[in-house]
Amino acid sequence: MKSPIKTIAVMCAVALLTGLFSGAALGRMNERKKAQETIQKEVKSKEKIQEELDAAKGQLEAHDEDTRPWYLMLVNQSHPMEEGYVPELADIDSSHQVDARILEPLQKMLSDAEKAGHKLYVCSAYRSVERQKELFNESMVDYVNQGMSYYEAAVETAKSIAWPGESEHATGLAMDIVSANYAMLDEKQGETKEQQWLMEHCYDYGFILRYPKDKMENTGIIYEPWHYRYVGVEDAKKIQEMGVTLEEYLNEEY
Repeated sequence: MKSPIKTIAVMCAVALLTGLFSGAALGRMNERKKAQETIQKEVKSKEKIQEELDAAKGQLEAHDEDTRPWYLMLVNQSHPMEEGYVPELADIDSSHQVDARILEPLQKMLSDAEKAGHKLYVCSAYRSVERQKELFNESMVDYVNQGMSYYEAAVETAKSIAWPGESEHATGLAMDIVSANYAMLDEKQGETKEQQWLMEHCYDYGFILRYPKDKMENTGIIYEPWHYRYVGVEDAKKIQEMGVTLEEYLNEEY
């Protein structure tokens, strides 16, 4: 028969060993958990770095005119149309056409606007360079008849009508969209509930308000709350978040 002292000693030893083994096991579990957390952090860090690199690469490509995608084509006073360029066109209706590649998102945007209770329609879309010449000349004649010199008439016209070969309408990527309840092309157009909806949601479909208010120094064109331009969903949302014009986004001049 074991003495009580020996029994207690054995029990203490067993408890001590059990504690040591349990502590070691718990320590190993904590170490594994910390290791897993460290690995997860490193993975997330690498993923974030990769995302930032991809974004930077995309921005650099957007800035490089030679590698710029078709939907970021810049046409303005400093970047005239490539001579002879005519996009593959698709009919919006019997009177208006756009680049065939943007027809679906345009129709989706107008359809969703109507579902939200807003009736909008395209009053102008693709225009050939020849048609642009006609519009520009007609505007100049109006100003000359008001007493301006030809130079003054040309300068004033260019604030709202691009010179032939320098109009986005010739790309098939731009269109003028107005409220069915107010068809005038003036600043009041931007106050209509239809236009307010469009300004807020156009980015979701890949469009931007091309000539925003107080941005003439960047675009060379007055505020036009009816002129929209397709730039692709990803870039449209970036432009919206940054609060910039297409010229600023591409780091280009007008």
